Amino acid sequence: MCGITGAFDLVDRRQFSREEIELMGRAIVHRGPDESGSFFDNGVALHSRRLSIIDLENGQQPVHNEDNTVVAVFNGEIFNHHEIRAELEQRGHRFRSQSDTEVLVHLWEEYGRALVDHLEGQFALAIYDLKSKSLFLARDPFGICPLFLHRSSDGWLLFGSEIKAILASGKLEASLDLRGVDHIFTFFAMGTRRTMFQGVESLPAGHALLVQADGATQEFVFYDIDFPTQGQERSGDPDSLSEELGHLLERSIRLRLRSDVPVVSYLSGGVDSSLVARLAGEELAKKEQQLKTFTIQIRNPKLDETALALNTAKLIGTDPVILSCGEKEISETYPALTMSAETPVIDTSSAALHLLAWKVRESG
Repeated sequence: MCGITGAFDLVDRRQFSREEIELMGRAIVHRGPDESGSFFDNGVALHSRRLSIIDLENGQQPVHNEDNTVVAVFNGEIFNHHEIRAELEQRGHRFRSQSDTEVLVHLWEEYGRALVDHLEGQFALAIYDLKSKSLFLARDPFGICPLFLHRSSDGWLLFGSEIKAILASGKLEASLDLRGVDHIFTFFAMGTRRTMFQGVESLPAGHALLVQADGATQEFVFYDIDFPTQGQERSGDPDSLSEELGHLLERSIRLRLRSDVPVVSYLSGGVDSSLVARLAGEELAKKEQQLKTFTIQIRNPKLDETALALNTAKLIGTDPVILSCGEKEISETYPALTMSAETPVIDTSSAALHLLAWKVRESG
């Protein structure tokens, strides 16, 4: 997890305050405690808070292309960056690092806004083109990485991985959106543009926004989930379909294990986490590495899946770290959880996951 934030002038080519961009970055320092970096041009400012995962020594952001005419900041992971890099190098592009972020600026040179069609990953990204003086923002197909927007009264488009960054600019006073409150308590999730704050919207999953030098904006959808209607589902031989699914799962997990820091797995008693842990463990075993797993023990017999998780852990050969959690821990972590989510949180399991994330961090 990293954090990005920035500003783009919609009316002129004014300089954005360095002090304000630093304040915006400081508001999300928890997302990227390792490094920070900024970029400034007339009418634009970009800032990154980095959590180092890939190319720890040379993966600093912002990143530039060969002639410094394209610059990018990025939150997330591009899982297929090795394959993209190989293709781009064949086309003559030169890389300065091994980071997944750097493929973005070269993809922009080749494909422009269609670069998103080449990405497999979770991401919120901002790319600035110094030749066209345009800004490109995009969010991954399933909205795993957040990206928030605000058009200020003095003509700036502000963006950030968290609303805190936008508020820290001083250009927006925090004000509750009662429609957002109604939304969260009706649907138990914030699945649209709506947020808890008036004047702040969420860029939807699978959407991108191109902002031209004159301030004109064009938003487009590059990915949307296509659910088949009844009777139009894909059919075929169950054995061949299950084999194909297995290959897809194996490939997905293999790509997600690409990292220069340890990768661990959450493990409950459910089918999904058990399958992921099994396949990840098998992949790491090829490198003579052992998967480390983390399990929540709920102190309620009706909800506790620890026995099932331990059984799975034994089968796949891992010794799980177990975090015990009950009503007291959940209630105590709710203020921090709400601060992180920037919205009321309806599902109490999110509090347990919040605690589990801290346990992973404490374990190195």
